[in-house]
Amino acid sequence: GRGGGEWWRGGGGSKREGKTDADPPPFPLPQFNLDQTATQQPSLWVERWTDLATRLTKQYPKAAAMSLIDILNEPDAFQVRWTPGNGKPGYGDMALTIMDALWKVNPGFLYVLEGCGQHPLAKNWGDGMATDADLVKKLGLSDPNPFFRALLSKPYVGQVIAGPHVYSPSVSSAQEATQGAPMYKRLSQSFGYLNKQGYCDGGNAVGAPSGNCHVFPVVLGETGTGFIDSRDLQPQLDLATWANAAGAASDGLHNPLQGFFWWAWNANGDGAMGIVQSDWTAIDWNKVQYLQRVGLRPSCAAPPPPPPPPLPT
Repeated sequence: GRGGGEWWRGGGGSKREGKTDADPPPFPLPQFNLDQTATQQPSLWVERWTDLATRLTKQYPKAAAMSLIDILNEPDAFQVRWTPGNGKPGYGDMALTIMDALWKVNPGFLYVLEGCGQHPLAKNWGDGMATDADLVKKLGLSDPNPFFRALLSKPYVGQVIAGPHVYSPSVSSAQEATQGAPMYKRLSQSFGYLNKQGYCDGGNAVGAPSGNCHVFPVVLGETGTGFIDSRDLQPQLDLATWANAAGAASDGLHNPLQGFFWWAWNANGDGAMGIVQSDWTAIDWNKVQYLQRVGLRPSCAAPPPPPPPPLPT
């Protein structure tokens, strides 16, 4: 798990992954510590997910009721795109296969989707869910439309959450559209539109959808910084503004995000990024205050005051 709670994932690794805005697809080879079962033995991968879900449901039903299933961590790290190619399965097919299998085990699971294959719109692994046909064609993006069209007919469509990853330049190495208006536009085109107009069976031009639409919750599945590298300071503040759909980021194309996951609670090798500092004890209150900017309330904070009594009539 990452960041606390019941957060089960396929794949994993540390944050210094070599993900970069400068590298054209295909992205760099996966880091050595990523399990390759998902792409090399997909049947075994499904079998393992099903076994885990079955044991979780039977042995820890309360945990299962609070679980978010993050199907595959950062598909770009596996050189996986939305559709099959280059000897790799498509992430869309992989996600549908897992959700179909786990739905039979436990119809109450929630599922978190990441993005992939959409450089240069996406600036780091785990981002990239644009379905605007003109944008996909113009930028040569991997096309998630076949996946979303199939998803609309699934019984669990209402349990799917978009959870892209967004990091500032010290992690992503991105050099363009990392702050201000260019970033706001990029994030709304990539995934923000999903919690405003949703995905539509007619057309998905951002700001001009057509047909019947399904709106998806959107959370930031991962973000984090040590607030040490000067390149991160303004991008991370602007990310909070965009997540709140506030100020200049109130573009009418997305609603405030419904959740925010910070990488990570512990030091995790990148000691500066943890909410707990490198001594694994002291809290970095700068990060807690940042998370409060996006509407999270730490358990140590005082409870909200009770509402005032009604006025006499």
